[in-house]
Amino acid sequence: MTSAPSGEVTFLFTDVEGSTELWDRTPDSMKVALTEHDARVNAAVERHNGYVFTKAGDSFAVSFASPHDALAAAIEGQLSLLEPVGGMALKVRMALHTGTATVRDGDYFGVVVNRAARLMSAGHGGQILMSRMTADLLSEQLPGDLGLIDLGEHRLKGLAQPERIFQLRHPDLDDRVRRLRALEGPACNLPPQLTSFVGREREVATVQGLLAANRLVTLMGTGGAGKTRLALHAARDLLEMFPDGIQLVELAAITDDGVLVDEVAQVVGAQAKPGTETVDAVANAIGERSVLLILDNCEQLDAAVAELVRRLLSACPDVKVLATSRELLGVDGECVYRVPSLDLPPDGADAEASLEYDSVRLLAERAKLSEADFRVDDTNVADVVDICRHLDGIPLAIELAAARLRMMSPAQIATRLDERLRLLVDTSKHGSQRHHTLQAAIDWSYNLLDERERMLFRRLSWFSGDFSLEAAEDVGEFGPSDDVAVIDVLASLLDKSIVAPEHGVSGTMRYRLLESMRLYGRVRLAESDELTDIGVRHLDYYTQLSEAMQAQQREGDLGSALAQRDEEEDNLRAALRWALDERRFDFAGRIVGALGYLWYAGGLYREGIEWCRELFSYEPELPDDLNAAVLHAYGTLLGSWAQPVEGATLLRREVELRRRLADPVRLASALNNLGNVLQDIGDYVDGEVMLRESIALWRSAGESPSMSFVSLGYGYLARGDHQRAAELFGQALVEASSVEDAYGTALSTALLGLCSSLDGDTVEARRLVQDARARFEDLRVAPAVADADFNLAVISRDEGRSIDAAWKLLASLSVPEGLWYLAAQFWIMQVASSIIRDHGTAAKLIGAAVAHYDGSAEVQPAFVLIDLEATRRALIEQLGEKAFDRHVTVGRTLTQPDAVSLAVSALHDLIDHDETEQTDD
Repeated sequence: MTSAPSGEVTFLFTDVEGSTELWDRTPDSMKVALTEHDARVNAAVERHNGYVFTKAGDSFAVSFASPHDALAAAIEGQLSLLEPVGGMALKVRMALHTGTATVRDGDYFGVVVNRAARLMSAGHGGQILMSRMTADLLSEQLPGDLGLIDLGEHRLKGLAQPERIFQLRHPDLDDRVRRLRALEGPACNLPPQLTSFVGREREVATVQGLLAANRLVTLMGTGGAGKTRLALHAARDLLEMFPDGIQLVELAAITDDGVLVDEVAQVVGAQAKPGTETVDAVANAIGERSVLLILDNCEQLDAAVAELVRRLLSACPDVKVLATSRELLGVDGECVYRVPSLDLPPDGADAEASLEYDSVRLLAERAKLSEADFRVDDTNVADVVDICRHLDGIPLAIELAAARLRMMSPAQIATRLDERLRLLVDTSKHGSQRHHTLQAAIDWSYNLLDERERMLFRRLSWFSGDFSLEAAEDVGEFGPSDDVAVIDVLASLLDKSIVAPEHGVSGTMRYRLLESMRLYGRVRLAESDELTDIGVRHLDYYTQLSEAMQAQQREGDLGSALAQRDEEEDNLRAALRWALDERRFDFAGRIVGALGYLWYAGGLYREGIEWCRELFSYEPELPDDLNAAVLHAYGTLLGSWAQPVEGATLLRREVELRRRLADPVRLASALNNLGNVLQDIGDYVDGEVMLRESIALWRSAGESPSMSFVSLGYGYLARGDHQRAAELFGQALVEASSVEDAYGTALSTALLGLCSSLDGDTVEARRLVQDARARFEDLRVAPAVADADFNLAVISRDEGRSIDAAWKLLASLSVPEGLWYLAAQFWIMQVASSIIRDHGTAAKLIGAAVAHYDGSAEVQPAFVLIDLEATRRALIEQLGEKAFDRHVTVGRTLTQPDAVSLAVSALHDLIDHDETEQTDD
């Protein structure tokens, strides 16, 4: 083609993969090869009416008037390059994208060109990628031997708007699905596997086939049968089948039905609105996306998992579920695959033949991890096969046996198996012979331990998830008369692969029992006479740890307290669950009272509220001081998050108790929180009375009143008195700085920044808020970080920097349940409506925000309402009053997730439009 096509154009971009290295290693050969490469690509382009508008090095940029010509040229070019080029095998990546671009002097400009280039950069040699626009134009007219592989949505480097990418399937081209070189791809949280996956090709193919034909597949089998590894391995190659992602939810550490849905919601990024069920939020988050949800270790929550799966399959048409469990879920349409043992060699097989079987290969590979020189040969093959047969090909049992090969020969292990292996009779209706076999294999390992090792193993099985050395020493303590230290016995269990080490977030070592080992240990513990004693030890340890974290927080080290709470989450939940189940309400109250503020500062409002609600449902008779602590936690969480009227009622009850207890420090804290909540519901007079008394009490007790000055200042800020608010925040900053209160310093600094922003001093506002944000990040206070991002967005907007504001608004919207107030997410959407390009969408977001404000008991701050009115007037001027009202009416009907999705899409559109304009310039 002699001239550049215009209008809707399809672009073909090509590039030789790894050319820099090839030039460096073989420059002469590369020079010859590139000449031939150019000739072949040029021939394909010319034959199909392409216009080469840029050629740089080994890259081509070509435009076509027809997407079919572009595809034909790409295919011909790739096929021609299958033959060596100048004696070299060159791998060329190609990409097609269609759109309208600006033509100037025979060259093209605009976002469509950038997107085509980025799409090509995401590919691999030998691939032909294309955008959704091009795929839609081609898909219905592809020849029968061609096809398109949907690779899902990806965020390409430098581009804000995601692109749905397709790969051409051609019988003569490499159509393997490989991870693209993109900034972000389909959501996939599958963990890396630290050991090889041995064999099971047939089982993997079977599971993948079942998932292709069924919406719910359950891998069923005994603990240690390899269900989890099989599920993860089978899923790894299925991104083509699930273009919107694969999400793993690990349930092994969860024993509470109430936490199950929250865990799934956290993984899929769902957020429930008060008054609605979290499972509905999960369904809304998945929607019509093509997602594979892997639910691992369902057996302890089988009824709850079944109900969750039933509802998700009903609500989400393209979701599929892969579950692993020891039992059926019992859901209609469930396809069950019983995971088999690893295959075993026949009698008389030699070493070479035996290694063709997965059971022997697994033992050989795992043995090399602890004994690098181990080999299966003709001298030991009979014993190796004997071990695998005795263990019935159960993967976990074989791995336990392999771990012993560093200290025992195969013959010694085989002999001990013959002598020690005994079946544990399980007469329950769920029992199976294979289940008995695994119990026997672990029983064999258990019987190899000495008495102290067995005792500690049983006691460690009470932990959920991982645990610290200090926790192991406290819960596993042998007694003052015993001269054996827990740390020494724990080291022995580590050496024997009974306990696995893990690295904690603080750099310390932590420990974990494999799930099958933990469940086995629980059975042994139940058989002993110390079950209740260990439960009490565990509960007492984590109760004291909760109170130690509270003391750490009160002494000013909030960041460390939050980090430890996160690390100990599984065991804190387990301790609280057992305390409630066993009606040990004093312990439960102490944990709730201690963790209340950490739930609040960590943004875990919903979980904290649920624990408090359950404790109060028993109407426990608690001592006054403990009752006051629980009321403090419950009232603060309810009042701050979603139910301020109920929160105020609970905090008033706490204040009454604190007055009787004559504890001025705790009374000051209660009055502060009550004053806060009263201001939130518009009772500024009573709120200020409470806060003034709180300040006096702090001072009389010799404590810093910084937080009460912050609360008092926020009340004035909410009423619109920025000057008085700034004075109080300044006073709070002085008080916090004088006692090195890091959190109080950060909070008062952030609020001073907000005052500066509202008064128009954006330079000072940005300095203060950025300073506060950095402090909040160090402290791990997630809601405060999100709030700082929001305030920085407002500052950027007021400075006319809409794109920077958009990015920061997106950051704030990405934090599920991580904002100080439920209404704050609507504040973010309200500000988004003031900068987005689509005024109809902006009016809908205003409608969603107003609907929430109208239905809330909270009184929205004056700065929010003033901003709302300014945006409303601007939109009416743009749309006209009737059109504005029509869009607002639609917005009022939006669910919170739908409104957030609308805002996110509009913000990305704004960012993409700006990038297009910059490219044109």
